[in-house]
This record gives sequence, C-alpha cells and structure tokens, in this order.
Amino acid sequence: MNQLKIEYKRDLKSNYMLISFDNKSEEKPDTDEYEFKMLENNYISGLMKFRLSKEDEKDVLYYDITSRQALSKIFEHKQIGLEDIKKIVFGIIRAISNMDRFLLGSDGLLLNTDYIYADPESLDLVLCYLPCVKDMSTGKLSDLFAQILSKLNQNDHDGVVLAYSLYQESLKDNCVLDDLLNIMNKYNNIKKETVLRVADANQGKEGRYEKVELLEGKKQDKAELFNIKSLFGMKKEKVEIKSKMQKDKKIYKAKKREEIASDEEYDEEKNEWSKLFKDSENVERRDTDEEKEYRHTVLLSEQPENKADYILKSSDRSVEDIKLSYFPFIIGKQERICDYIIKSDMVSRLHLRIDKDRGEKFSIRDLNSLNGTKLEGRLLDNEEVAELSIGNEVEIANLRYVFAKV
Repeated sequence: MNQLKIEYKRDLKSNYMLISFDNKSEEKPDTDEYEFKMLENNYISGLMKFRLSKEDEKDVLYYDITSRQALSKIFEHKQIGLEDIKKIVFGIIRAISNMDRFLLGSDGLLLNTDYIYADPESLDLVLCYLPCVKDMSTGKLSDLFAQILSKLNQNDHDGVVLAYSLYQESLKDNCVLDDLLNIMNKYNNIKKETVLRVADANQGKEGRYEKVELLEGKKQDKAELFNIKSLFGMKKEKVEIKSKMQKDKKIYKAKKREEIASDEEYDEEKNEWSKLFKDSENVERRDTDEEKEYRHTVLLSEQPENKADYILKSSDRSVEDIKLSYFPFIIGKQERICDYIIKSDMVSRLHLRIDKDRGEKFSIRDLNSLNGTKLEGRLLDNEEVAELSIGNEVEIANLRYVFAKV
C-alpha cells in the first residue's frame, strides 16, 4: 500500500475516496483486463462503485463513499460487540459471494478497516476492490480480524468467543469462505438472509433480486439453495423448483445426523474459549480503586450543559448555541452516535468532530460531510484536521458559529 496514494474529494452531490498509482508501481492495474471492465460496467452488491479518471497522466480510481464512514472511524470511540461482528462478517460474505458470481478473485479486496466503509447506523458494508491487483498487504482476512479483536468489548463474552474463533480459522492456510460461514451458522440461532444484486450493463438498471438464506441454527428445517441461473433472468418452472427443494431437503436431513457430533464438538470448543477468556480476564483485570474511579469518570462526560467550558455560539438567534461539555465532541444528525444533533437536511449524519489535547489546544475535523465544514471561511477537505482557536468562525453546512470560552 505504500505505492498507493489515498485522497478524498467531494463534488456537489457525492463524496469520493481517490486511489492513484505511482507510475513506477508494479501493482498498477491494467484497465483493459477482464476484472476492471467487469467492475466498471456492473453494479456488484457489497462493493464500492467506482469510475476511472486520467489526471496528470496517472490513472485515478474514484470510489463513491457518500453517506458512509470508514469502519475505523465508526469504532474510534466505541467498542465492537457481538451484533457488530455478525454484520461485518455477513457483509464480507455477501460481497465475496457476489464477486464469485462475476468470476472475480478476492486478491484485490482491501480488507482493512480504513478502506471498508459502512452506514454508521445499519453497518451495511461496502468493500473497496482494486481490480487486477494481486497479493495486497491489506487483503488478508486474518489482519482484518486482528483489527476487530483490538476494538472488542471485552465484557461481551459471546462477541469475544466468536471473534477469536473467526480469527483462528482465518489463520489457516486452507481457510475458505465456507469455513467462516460454518462458524457463523453454528454460533447463531437467528436466520439471516442476504440480497444479491446484479446490474444490467446494457440498460444501466439494477437487475433481479434473489434472496439467499444462510443456514443458521440447529433448529432449521430446510435449506433453500441459490440458483445462479436467476442472475441472468432465466425462469424455472414451479414443478422443477419444488422437486429440487424436496431433493435438497432429503440431503439436508441425511447430513443433519452427521452434524450433531460436530455441533457437540463445537459446543465444547466454545466452552473452552469462554473458560480461557474468563481465566485471562481474572488475571489481567484489576478491580482497583483507581479503575473504579476511572469508570466513574466516564459518566462525567454526561455532565449538565450548564457546566460546559466552551461553546459554539450561533450567529443566528433562531439556532441554539452548541455547548461543548467534553472532548472529543461529534456534531451531526445521527442519533446515538453524535454528541450534538442538528436536525437539518444540509447537515450530514457525522459532520465534524472537535478535539482538545492536554495542552489546551483544539482541532476541528471534517468527517467526510457532503456539504462541508468551513473554518474562518475556508472549506476543509474531507477528513482534514485543522487547528481551532478561540474566536474562530465555524460554518457547519449553512449554519455559522463562533468558537468561544464560556
């Protein structure tokens, strides 16, 4: 990745992540290859849509990241739990499954939380794929799970067990997608379904939808197998579908007896992980007075508004001032994530963040917002961090404030 250049750019309607290649880079993709043309001319669910641009005699790939945030940003101030792991893993499974149907290899995937983007609320993933690029250092599944482990909520025992199981499986040389899916199937009791979507390149419209039920839980009675012919609009008679389902059901029941032993073995393994986690927790965690006091101070971040030391004072009397009671402080319109909610269509869900270091120095960062953040009249670039001083004017979309001390 050191030969790749990552930048961010916005236009009137969209935000983009730009990836360009050094002219001397051996990883530079051939834009005439099959993979490149397949991605450029089709919509593949789970992958970022991109377009090619020539700038300064270099090929630049524009990836659309509008209304999404990198996973590394989403989990910067909160820990990953069991449900988050499920959504991430199933999002990756969905993307790779769709890629297989377009005969795309997985070597070009950037499996790194900096390049995996998601809706902050639903955690619906889109992955970045570099066509015709092989053996990327950020493409290892085990590296991604290692990043997830570093952000885990250690109090979520089920999440820890599942994450470590996935990590251990991904370290195996012969690990394939089905191995991860088997772990998820055994671990969950809730039926999941994913939607596979294919674009019609000739008409520029999204194609048919086909639901695939992932086999999850020990109590599932039947499995519906995906028929790849439906991707290309080919119809099947109801009699043929019913006959195939009956045949699949017999095969499933025959294998069910064999799976009982493996399920019991997995339960034992799960108990081992739980025991290992509890033992390590007892050794590493010290319930000292200092730790209790630290946990208590977390609650002080919710101190009353009238105790705020700093404020974004509105220049418009019809708009409320924003009291900054703690740092970092995120402003946007996304409930439960932002520290202050601005209910405006012009404001992005995660719009900007204000930080303070120990030296009482402040900084402001645009969080990939659509309509931008201005500091002293200058529009900040996407993800740009700038120094913020008392008296500076901050413009959030079309709303103006002045940063002041109370």
